[in-house]
Amino acid sequence: MEAIGISTGYLVSAIFSLLILTVWIVLVVYALFALRKRSLPSTAAAIWTAMIVCIPVFGALAFLIVKPENTRLE
Repeated sequence: MEAIGISTGYLVSAIFSLLILTVWIVLVVYALFALRKRSLPSTAAAIWTAMIVCIPVFGALAFLIVKPENTRLE
């Protein structure tokens, strides 16, 4: 790889960054689908959606750990 101008350290760093990005996207999508299955009030769902999207890994992890109950009142 050195012959074409790409160092091994850079390559490992790029692959690791891509892996982290992929895991984050999968985690966010999974959390959003799990949120969609729950019957939460619209305000609570909007707050959870904002947390999942705006706070990179920790928002989705918080949702998956807390697992809010289905509390929609009709």
